[in-house]
Amino acid sequence: MYIKNAELLHSESCRPCGVIYDACAAASLLAGVLLEEDNVKFSTGGKFNCRIDAPHLWPGEMFVQHRIPLPLVLETSEKRRINILMTGIGQDFTGGPLSIMHFANELIRAGHNVRWLNVDGSGLQRSEFFTQVSKYNFLELFHDKAEFIFDAANMNLVEQKLNRFHPEDIFVATLYFTSQLAHFTINEYSFRQRNFIYFIQDFEPIFFPHDAQYIEALESYRFPHFPIFSSPFLERWFEQEKLSIFQYLESDKAKQMSFAAYPAIRAWPVLNMEAFSEPNRQRILIAYARSHADRNAYELMIDTLSMAVCEDIFNGNWRFIGVGAIKSYNLTIGAYCGKSVLFEIFQNIPEPEYFEIIRHGDVGLSIMISPHPSLPPFDFASAGLITVTNSFKTKTADVFHDVSTNFVVAEPFVDSLVQALKVAVAQSTNIDSRIQGMQRFNWERSWKGDRCYGKVLLKKISAWRLHFDTLW
Repeated sequence: MYIKNAELLHSESCRPCGVIYDACAAASLLAGVLLEEDNVKFSTGGKFNCRIDAPHLWPGEMFVQHRIPLPLVLETSEKRRINILMTGIGQDFTGGPLSIMHFANELIRAGHNVRWLNVDGSGLQRSEFFTQVSKYNFLELFHDKAEFIFDAANMNLVEQKLNRFHPEDIFVATLYFTSQLAHFTINEYSFRQRNFIYFIQDFEPIFFPHDAQYIEALESYRFPHFPIFSSPFLERWFEQEKLSIFQYLESDKAKQMSFAAYPAIRAWPVLNMEAFSEPNRQRILIAYARSHADRNAYELMIDTLSMAVCEDIFNGNWRFIGVGAIKSYNLTIGAYCGKSVLFEIFQNIPEPEYFEIIRHGDVGLSIMISPHPSLPPFDFASAGLITVTNSFKTKTADVFHDVSTNFVVAEPFVDSLVQALKVAVAQSTNIDSRIQGMQRFNWERSWKGDRCYGKVLLKKISAWRLHFDTLW
């Protein structure tokens, strides 16, 4: 219960709130707390999730919850499982969650028992989640054969008999606070496997200012784990910065106990030479326009396009398209110099529609202020777009060019990016060169490939499962 506008209200369900309270929003905790209309994030009678809805009501205990073990029971009669710890996923499946689902799919294909645990009850609920997964035919094993627990840290799993684990189970963390949860669960119940697998998809401390969450994310790499880096780009960063396994083991040994994946990028049909060489054809720039993720530097992307338009880099008949937004809308670019060029931005759309847009593009723009390159620039370059992206520390032009000549890499500053667009526009008229950049694309094409989630990684995981001593 809580007070709003001087009225005592309540929230549904007195199930355990978070993982530390016997009653959800007990009166002794919230009585007398005045919540104004603007900062009440949950509705009267609605499902109340302490971790998601109101962590500010328990200052200093939000992070403690991440360190409290899952409620579970060890039973040797249970089958051995690989347990993937996830936070909630929204309606639009982005590259990160999809990669983890592909990983789960390949684990099942190799004969592992996989259980997917939504730890905090956020995101899509069971029926909605399965509806979305069913739209991806390539995840059929994940959909049909994985086991699922929703709200694993909050629900009374003992009563539901869902919380049975084998002492030799292994956990997979996928986000910084699931690393905490995996580590403290392993130690609380004395699982035989003292290490967990950490599916590291970015250097997550940069998601935050230099605050408590930054430190919690940084701490996540200190717990003993087998890392699966989402790209060799990211592995290079962790090795240089001596983070994760590289902080504790020599590089050669660390690489035996870790893996750098090449997330599969589709091979595209070769460009239609005649159609793409047509001089009066409308040409298309496609940008990754994700305003809701700070590291994609949305404002920098808009400023770069506006300056390029004002400097007449896009002469002729051009269309400007943005992809990856949480909703569709239009805006204009170039206004500061008196121009008004339409920029059409589309929300995340089903893969067939996404691919249909990409395959007609000429120039791509994707910014990522992170050591991880993200996947959209690889989609663009693989489809034959001359793709502008940015460097960042160990993410250098050389490593992009080792993948494809369709990349133009600039420092992450407006002037550098504008000049890179100038180069890309000129280079995009050379259709032969674009096709060569597609055909000599040095990246994994299959999720089952040896550089992705195929035999090499699966062999490592089988060895990791038997490495019971703590790594450090």
